Amino acid sequence: MWQSEAGSTGNLKNALSQGMVPYTEVKARWRADGLYLLLYAGDLDLEGVVTKPDSPLSGDDSFHIELGGGSRTYVIEVSVLGTVADAACARTESAPIELTNPSCDRQWNSHVKVAVDKDGTLNHVGDNDEEWVIEMAIGADALGFRELSPGTRIPFAVRRCDIRQGTAPHVCGSWGMLQERGELILSPRG
Repeated sequence: MWQSEAGSTGNLKNALSQGMVPYTEVKARWRADGLYLLLYAGDLDLEGVVTKPDSPLSGDDSFHIELGGGSRTYVIEVSVLGTVADAACARTESAPIELTNPSCDRQWNSHVKVAVDKDGTLNHVGDNDEEWVIEMAIGADALGFRELSPGTRIPFAVRRCDIRQGTAPHVCGSWGMLQERGELILSPRG
């Protein structure tokens, strides 16, 4: 299902529009009942400690996803541990929308289903980790749709920051969050 390059962001870009190092990409698929995402993160040092749902994930290796829906933007963050933080926020032009934004309803729950695969040792510097992958299933109803169909347009943006130990700056890349907001346009083949 994930082998095709269709529905792929390719390597996320940094603020200078250069490919992110380490390589990071997102692939999307869909069915009438929901949206499915594969989040791939190359990573030399897997970092994650937060296990409580809806807790801040900015200190863990994580993805930040924004999905539109009319006047709302649904924000879902997921970490290398599979911890999820989510909210329904008022739509804004600025990105990313932080979950601490006062316009965000933190009571909203995406009910996203998450599976994690990690190659490496969590929170152990210097052992040359390799990558981590998240597979997510988001129900159409969580995004404000009764069902998804060919031609459905969903505003979409994703960001990932690679957490570095010590004083090294985080390396961030995104798709759909720089000059123009991104959009998923669902093709007939899902």
